[in-house]
Amino acid sequence: MLKKKEISMNNKISSITLPEGIKSIGYSAFEYNKLRTVTIPSSVSRIEYSAFGKNRLTKIIIPPNNNFSDLRPYTASLISPL
Repeated sequence: MLKKKEISMNNKISSITLPEGIKSIGYSAFEYNKLRTVTIPSSVSRIEYSAFGKNRLTKIIIPPNNNFSDLRPYTASLISPL
């Protein structure tokens, strides 16, 4: 699990691919970064509120066998239409 605010406020990160095996992404885990692209593995079953808050996401890659089809309520970010 990526814990609460584990990788927040690191303005050097613009893209991240989370490794297979992570089951949840904690509250504000990636908040206040400069993320534009996030790849979420199929092992993730829970994303807590504002996990990707205050980023500039333009692309979220989710495997088709993942349960999340719309991450907007979970991310609280500025996401461009996909």
